[in-house]
Amino acid sequence: MTELLRCFPAFGLGAGASLIFFGSLWWTIKTGISQRKKSNFFLKSFLIRAIVVVALFLCVCRGSGCAWGFCLTGFIGTRILLTNLVKRTISRDLSNRPRTKDVRNAY
Repeated sequence: MTELLRCFPAFGLGAGASLIFFGSLWWTIKTGISQRKKSNFFLKSFLIRAIVVVALFLCVCRGSGCAWGFCLTGFIGTRILLTNLVKRTISRDLSNRPRTKDVRNAY
């Protein structure tokens, strides 16, 4: 029973790690476009994000298989929710955009 009680907070911390990872990925893409050395910036950002998430997983789970499962479920579930939210936001923004003349048919 205590093992199961220790697993439930792992779900929330996995979701939080997912928010940190994908939130900083969004920031990296927005900021990295204007960087002079893009490859260095994206590589360093990925390494920092990966190290932070793995360190969080290791601190939370401490060798418990149940906690690993809950942590990964929270991480992947939050990723799916964020992906769907971003898709809806982008499609809504594109549908509200004013129509422009189609360049292919201009000539």
